[in-house]
Amino acid sequence: MALEVAQQLAMVQPSMVERLRSPKSAELLRYLYPFIMSDKSKASSCCQMFAMLAPIVDFAVHPYLLDYLGKGMLVMANISIDSTLSKLSIVCDRTHPLTTSIHSIDDATGWNSLFDLYPFFASAYGEKMVNHTLVEAGEGRGPLKEWFSLVWRELSSSWARSSSLPTPNRTLTIHGRTVHAPNMVDTWGVQTGHRVDVTMPNGASTSCRVVRLVDGNSVVVDQTLSTDDVVVDSADLTWFTPQAPIFLYIQDSESYFLNEVTAQARTKDLEFVGWLVAMAMFHQVTLECRLNVVWFDLLLGAELTLSHIHALDPSLHSSWTQLSSMDNLHAFLEMEELPATMTAVEYVNHALQVKATTFAWQIHAVRRGFTKVLPLAGLKQCMMSPQDFQFLVHGEIPSDPGHINLRSIFLVSMDKEFEECKHFHDAFWQVVDAMTPVETRKFVKFVTGVDKLPSPGTEFLRIEIPHTAIGSSERRKQLLMLPQSHTCDNILELPNYWDGLRATYDGHSPPLDELVTVLRHKLMYSVDNGGDYGLDVTAEGPGRAKREEAQEEHDASTDSLQLPSLMEDTAPEIPELAIDVSVLLPQNNVVQATLDTPSDESATKGTSNAPSIQPISGVDDDTPRASHHDGDDEYSFDDFEQVE
Repeated sequence: MALEVAQQLAMVQPSMVERLRSPKSAELLRYLYPFIMSDKSKASSCCQMFAMLAPIVDFAVHPYLLDYLGKGMLVMANISIDSTLSKLSIVCDRTHPLTTSIHSIDDATGWNSLFDLYPFFASAYGEKMVNHTLVEAGEGRGPLKEWFSLVWRELSSSWARSSSLPTPNRTLTIHGRTVHAPNMVDTWGVQTGHRVDVTMPNGASTSCRVVRLVDGNSVVVDQTLSTDDVVVDSADLTWFTPQAPIFLYIQDSESYFLNEVTAQARTKDLEFVGWLVAMAMFHQVTLECRLNVVWFDLLLGAELTLSHIHALDPSLHSSWTQLSSMDNLHAFLEMEELPATMTAVEYVNHALQVKATTFAWQIHAVRRGFTKVLPLAGLKQCMMSPQDFQFLVHGEIPSDPGHINLRSIFLVSMDKEFEECKHFHDAFWQVVDAMTPVETRKFVKFVTGVDKLPSPGTEFLRIEIPHTAIGSSERRKQLLMLPQSHTCDNILELPNYWDGLRATYDGHSPPLDELVTVLRHKLMYSVDNGGDYGLDVTAEGPGRAKREEAQEEHDASTDSLQLPSLMEDTAPEIPELAIDVSVLLPQNNVVQATLDTPSDESATKGTSNAPSIQPISGVDDDTPRASHHDGDDEYSFDDFEQVE
């Protein structure tokens, strides 16, 4: 469709040509971007599009007319790719995504070309075999984005999960600040300064540091964990060892940059960083932990300057500029073991050169990894600025981080049934617009697979009512269903709660605030319990599996709910959900709406003033956890059977 638009533009009247030869052309390409870049043959599609537009304006000659998205498309158009990209399957461990991903790419010799990436997460309980390893069943764009997120996050983490896994089925005793287990120190490699995250029997989680080794069996941590003797399973403790991250957070610039103390032994990790950035650009995945724009400037070939230091660390730049007014400059130089005759200007030049040398080998390593996938010359040819480069990798910086408007970020596509059901449509957006920033991020993760927002206008969000209920009984059963998502295509599937409520009111329109309450409860329940791909058991080891097995008698299993499908005639009672059904059934004591339902005529004239959201009550701690579908990368709730 996008190529057809470009073809039509190529035949425009001469009077329109001058309008297209302007910065307005960037808006045109921004509109076409999500259609073109969602194509499997995106490089070929970009090439065709620019070729069609060349009679009007040759963007290869005038790349300054393009914004960062248009320049990204121009980079894609200049890539020489075969008609079909080879598939590269990467199998990694969730606990050590960086090292295991590198090993997997090594085994597949996947460094020196573009590939269609398919990451998988190893699991001892997986039912699917990839590269001779059992893996979780998720596959598609959702796991792809999660993999990028996990690996990128580890690059900026000061802690690495201990490679010495606790022995399964072992127990530990905790009293006060002491953690005790036979041979714990030697078996698990625990040392002073290590971190331990512990989940207590009451469910409370605590992160603490080891401050002293008592003997080979006990350690003392930096805070009191319990006043009584408490026994916990080894699977409830996670040990971390300190590490020097590749990227450090610089508070003054609120960004990440290279770590000066990174050892040259991590050269391959830095090459992987470059490879990862190039692959993220090609797959249109925005990375979190935003790197400073200086990093991108150096990667494009710039030399480190004082202006870079100012952008990177304003406090450091300020201290350098104030050296000339220091009364004790000589003492400072002596402390730095530098000649006492050195002037302030000479010291700044010296310090700048030291930093440039420190970062140079790291930038060279990153550049080697990047150019294995994408040519840097192509970025320079399209006049890619450091900020353009940064936006392509991390997305634009939101103007108001405290307010997230999903309709201005995503291209929202709604199916006909949802769009034409005005009450349901308006109630849904009332719920979404009223979400806090934290809730909105959770919602985005539920639908897309990650909580990172894409650049505005670059991704679709599809909202569908996929199932048609026939008859009053089937419509009522929709109230027992939960939303589900397919992260591969950013699809949110909603049961038609409006029809379900109408069925309980014998075809009459229910109060709008009741619809809002039900919709918010159902949506947030799915969002809060759909945080992982979850496949039944991930790679946390047999300790967790045993613990979950022991919980089965205490927690209702998903199968025990026996919730109905749309094809069944009767619906059993569902006490586990503990929802006050009086708000769903038309009885004399039904809660009266605080706002009259508008007539059909008034509803078509404009959006009604919907009431404020009222929290639904009655969902207790015994509500069973939702399970997830083991097929593709969808968040689904098997408890609520639906008809395809």
